[in-house]
Amino acid sequence: HIQAQVEVAANERAEIMRRSEDLAMLVGGASEEGYSYVLTAEPQEKAKALDKLGRLSAYARELSSNPNLSREERDLAEVTASAATLLQVAAVRMFTSSENHTLDHEDCTFYDDAIDGVAGRVAQLVSLVHRQTLADAAAASVQRNDWTLKIGGISLLLAIAAGVVLARGIIAPILALRDATKAFGSGHVDMMMPPKTDDEIGELGTAFEGMATAIREHIETIGREKDRLATIFESM
Repeated sequence: HIQAQVEVAANERAEIMRRSEDLAMLVGGASEEGYSYVLTAEPQEKAKALDKLGRLSAYARELSSNPNLSREERDLAEVTASAATLLQVAAVRMFTSSENHTLDHEDCTFYDDAIDGVAGRVAQLVSLVHRQTLADAAAASVQRNDWTLKIGGISLLLAIAAGVVLARGIIAPILALRDATKAFGSGHVDMMMPPKTDDEIGELGTAFEGMATAIREHIETIGREKDRLATIFESM
């Protein structure tokens, strides 16, 4: 689930980067074709320039409304969109003056400044988007590593818990058998044997129980013989 979220976020950032780079290409193309129209008066150059300027403004506004942008990116995208609208106004003014043969230095300067303004904003936006994308990628990597560590930690705890349970299952019968043998060695021949298990320890316990039973029976036989002899001596 975490990996899927990271991939979705990475794809969203890749689309944002692509769109911001599109803005840079549109600025360059619109600037070149705008000046070309002024110099050549070719209608297709004007049409291409205005088309690029329209897309530039639309893309910038679309980008500014993207919910996956940081606040700083969104603010800069809005400023870029406003600068793109101003550039459209400057381009139409320069084209109209050129068509009316009234183009002067002021018209060209207005257009130049508008181009520089948009180009500067777009360059800042592209740089910011790249930095934010790298920061997001680093954060996603940390998140993945964090989850990997958490999962590894949980797996380790489960392994330890399983080991403890398994160790108890193995050690407890051994300790019970040890206590039984110590009690038997201390003379408690009537002690209870620990519960049997279905393994080698259980087989050992069964063998020990058989031995203890035989010894108890032998002791009981000796006791009966002692009692019988005592009875004989008393009757003499």
